Amino acid sequence: MSMVYATLISNGAAIQEFTVIQNTEPTEDFETLLFYKGKRVAICSHGDIAGNYNKAVSSYSAKADVLIIADSTGSQMTQPPFVILSKTPLNGSEVQANATDCHKIISLI
Repeated sequence: MSMVYATLISNGAAIQEFTVIQNTEPTEDFETLLFYKGKRVAICSHGDIAGNYNKAVSSYSAKADVLIIADSTGSQMTQPPFVILSKTPLNGSEVQANATDCHKIISLI
């Protein structure tokens, strides 16, 4: 999600809100609301942590046109209108796999 965020920012997205979620090791998760190409885009990097998926949907459903939620378990997003993208399998470089996923996500916005 950090790569998606950084790519959107580098392509002109404006930050409306940004919150670092504490106590999420090994990296810090975050929630953000961006304005990108005429759309309000929310990103929640911690959707696979119990309770955070529903919280993100509740928090952003009224104020975002697009909601991107990380869910490495795949167990949360089972109902339409979600578009579910599976994580690219690691066949070498994690950076390349993340870049592939980032491109897929941004192409849907």
